[in-house]
Amino acid sequence: MARILHIEDDFNNLLLVRKLLESAGHTVVEASDGLSGIKAAGDTNPDLILMDINLPGLDGNEAATILKNSKNLNDIPIVAITSNAYPGARERCLVAGCDGYIAKPIDVDGFLSVLESYINGRRDHLPLDKKAHFLKEYSRDLALSLEEHAYARHFLEGIIMQSPISTLITDADGVCVLHNERYNRMFNTKGGGIIGNYSVFDDSELERGGHLDLVNRVFAENEQVEFQTDYEIAGKGRRIIRFSMFPVLDSTGRLKNAVIQHIDVTDEIRAVQEKERLQEQLFQAQKMESIGTLAGGVAHDYNNLLVGVLGSSELLLKHVDNKDNRYKLLTIIRDSAIKMAELTRSLLAYAQGGKFIPEKVDINHFLGNVLEFTNRVIDRQISVITDLAPDLPPLVADKGQLHQTLINIIINASEAISGRGVIKISTCLAEDVPDFTEFDANRAYVRITVTDNGCGMTDEVLAKLFEPFYSTKGMGRGLGMAAIYGITRTNKALITAKSIPGAGATIELYWPAAKYIGRQAPPEPRAALRKHEVIPDLRGSGTVMVVDDEDIVREVATDILESAGFRVIAVDDGDSAINELKRNPDVSLVVLDIIMKRMSGRETYPEIKKLRPDMKVLVSSGYDQEGPAAEILKMGADDFIQKPYNIDEFTGKINMLLGR
Repeated sequence: MARILHIEDDFNNLLLVRKLLESAGHTVVEASDGLSGIKAAGDTNPDLILMDINLPGLDGNEAATILKNSKNLNDIPIVAITSNAYPGARERCLVAGCDGYIAKPIDVDGFLSVLESYINGRRDHLPLDKKAHFLKEYSRDLALSLEEHAYARHFLEGIIMQSPISTLITDADGVCVLHNERYNRMFNTKGGGIIGNYSVFDDSELERGGHLDLVNRVFAENEQVEFQTDYEIAGKGRRIIRFSMFPVLDSTGRLKNAVIQHIDVTDEIRAVQEKERLQEQLFQAQKMESIGTLAGGVAHDYNNLLVGVLGSSELLLKHVDNKDNRYKLLTIIRDSAIKMAELTRSLLAYAQGGKFIPEKVDINHFLGNVLEFTNRVIDRQISVITDLAPDLPPLVADKGQLHQTLINIIINASEAISGRGVIKISTCLAEDVPDFTEFDANRAYVRITVTDNGCGMTDEVLAKLFEPFYSTKGMGRGLGMAAIYGITRTNKALITAKSIPGAGATIELYWPAAKYIGRQAPPEPRAALRKHEVIPDLRGSGTVMVVDDEDIVREVATDILESAGFRVIAVDDGDSAINELKRNPDVSLVVLDIIMKRMSGRETYPEIKKLRPDMKVLVSSGYDQEGPAAEILKMGADDFIQKPYNIDEFTGKINMLLGR
């Protein structure tokens, strides 16, 4: 029995022929294309080769020609099996080297006997003139086929060379055989200098990024891979490149080439990172705004309550002899209330509710006064050095708030230093100002930088640095930096912090200057009225109305005013105030709260002026003058007093408004 090699790409034909041959006792070897068939012939040395003409890759005629020109295989009879019905198909097979021809569909009854005759040495022969004729036709077809292959190659090369995507093609060993112009532009290469010289396995940037294992999977396992890496490009620096690699296989399934495509995603990635940074800034700003609103509300309520504590203690002190033991206790209550009021002012500063009195400030001279104070309180082992730029424009700032800001920053810097250390303070005209909510493009800014070589801060501490009640100090209240944050926002300035643990910290203030760089300078801000520091306790007379929805505030204000000689009408909302004014034409002044549960002070004030245009109105609030009271003051209210107030200040303002 014979060993027969059957080369066929159709599974059903393979199965049919196998059953026929095996039923006759023959051994069957199978292959699915021309190249694998040639290899199988060399490996098995069959007695007969059955071969389809229409095969993928290398067709049957080409495979037959190769077999007949192989030294060890040229004696094996080859029988073509094909359904090709065009004229000359049989002759073409014979010219290519086939020994016989069987047409599809196979005649099952005569198939085995035909094969037997070929195994026993039968050959189909053509007359010489016929062979020459068909050899000429076959040569022409082969030339056309080669021309088509050349066209296909040039067509594909044209697509690659004109592609807008950087493309490089390697051989089976990873060495560059072709690349397009886009690759040259992306990687700053010239001409074809890397063809034959660049190997993807020798790419130091891919090795540094740890991507060679992925590259190897393309060549060893015929996989498609994608990855992104930080890639150093001559003349461009580090860029973020996305690699896409895939194998190109031949008809036998073996890797012939690899295609590598590159996309520079640096700008895209950085845009996403910038968007994330801005979103984080927005989140932080919203968080700080929410905390500020909460802090302002807490401070407002505290101040209302402190009216009762401070006012009551001062009233009692007026009726207790200073030698009485109760006098000392009342003094402690009063002083504690004053300290609590200072604490709430820090909260209001954070919430932008503090009083803002803008003035022109020579920052270099001002820093000299600040350092005179801080030099007395910081450790003598710490050196404070300055680098102050001359001829700086004056700042627009509230002196008290700027003083508080600089002292807090310098003292914080000193507390971060253990033992010997240095704090450096510098000033200069800011050339690049970070964009922030209150930024004014028409105004110049002065940068004040405080740098220390202390213990530094972690990212977690930096993230919470300006939040109220957050402190890294065991005994700290956590309001110092929070108040500074509020002060800078109130003064339309910016504060930033940078630090590395163990390497110190840098605080930068970008403060608006009185110098304008735009076409037209806005008007200077209107200075707010300052508090009267000492007001004599004048006796008063007449009727005063107190409008406040807090019971404690009304009671204490009534006691203070009655003790000063005034008649008092106390009501808890605007509606009641209007009704009482209609019934009491002798009221000469109204102490008006702003935030009330029903009719607010802003709504009440116009109604009072409609009823009594000459009525004096003293606005009172737990917030400061630049807070909710500002709108009523712009409407024409006569003066403002912040809670908690002391007796002398309260009665003094009323007497002053009444012309006494």
